[in-house]
Amino acid sequence: MALQELLVTEKKYVSDLREVLKLDDLEKEKLEELSDE
Repeated sequence: MALQELLVTEKKYVSDLREVLKLDDLEKEKLEELSDE
């Protein structure tokens, strides 16, 4: 049971991490656009 809970927590953490990385990518794109001008 504890192991299953750990896996669920890990999946949530990984998906949260993916969201954060996506946001970081968007920020980088914005910064690149600004520096191009």
